[in-house]
Amino acid sequence: GAAGVAYALLPWLRAAYSTDLSLASMQSNQQTDNHVSRTEWAQALSAEVKTGPFSLTLRGILKTYRNGADQRQAALNGSHTDPSLTLSWTVVERPWRLMLRAGAKRSFRLPTFTESYYHHSGSQSLLPERADQLNLGLTLEAHPAVWWQELRLTADAYANRVKNRIMSVPLNLYLWRTVNQGRADIRGTDFSLSSTWNPSKKHRLMLALNYSYIFSADKTDRSLDSYGKQAAYTPRHGGAASLAWENPVVNAVVHNSFASDRWSTSEHLSQTKLPAYCEWGFALYRSFRTGRVEWNVRADLLNAFNHHYEIIRRYPMPGRAYRLTLALRW
Repeated sequence: GAAGVAYALLPWLRAAYSTDLSLASMQSNQQTDNHVSRTEWAQALSAEVKTGPFSLTLRGILKTYRNGADQRQAALNGSHTDPSLTLSWTVVERPWRLMLRAGAKRSFRLPTFTESYYHHSGSQSLLPERADQLNLGLTLEAHPAVWWQELRLTADAYANRVKNRIMSVPLNLYLWRTVNQGRADIRGTDFSLSSTWNPSKKHRLMLALNYSYIFSADKTDRSLDSYGKQAAYTPRHGGAASLAWENPVVNAVVHNSFASDRWSTSEHLSQTKLPAYCEWGFALYRSFRTGRVEWNVRADLLNAFNHHYEIIRRYPMPGRAYRLTLALRW
């Protein structure tokens, strides 16, 4: 259950308090983890100062959690406080909108039931993942013309320092283990662009692009071969793009996703390097009504150029594939 209250102390100052109590449980036919539970109580106190184009939000979250297990050791109990600060500045409001933002946050993440209890892979001794996060970003929005309906651009840069990072590492081809990585430093940028055009009546083009750069380095122990190297299965470059054309006859879309090369181990052994990949897909779709029934028909051509690649080493992804989807709503 959840409850909250908010109050405007002054025209430019608001405060809020909320509380949330949750109970989660998992049952399994495995004798080692057939009934586990977690009770979590979260309380949040926040204050917002808003004056003119500036907005400042302060928030503190106190989380207390208790784990239980019937026939095995339960995951660790504990509590933690997460403070955060967010500042935004609307530089320009019209004819286009530009907003700058900055934030600092300390957070922690509990191991999931899978990470704590899953047969062979989970570990009840996992510590919560703790992170100190800094970020800077901007958002640009515009409606340039009648035929150019929307333009939206976002750019973000961040720096995270993570302690006890929860990650799964392969012990062999079939068996993985979830462990804590002592410390990881993460730096990255995210960019997104979306735009909508109306070249003529009943015709619309929609473009969406996103790109991410991430450098996630193990900073646990200088004596380890993995020190300072990119985390396993984490590409430095990745992104996706799509272009859709909506019209009265049949809608069409082309989409793409890509990732740079990466390694299946943190030591970056030459034989564990996975090459970059780029996958393309095409689709036709249409919605129409007959009486009270709405029909949605879609035909997809996936991995259109039959590109062979692996996301997880030695587990090849499907080649060219076809999919037909029919959905009815009434």
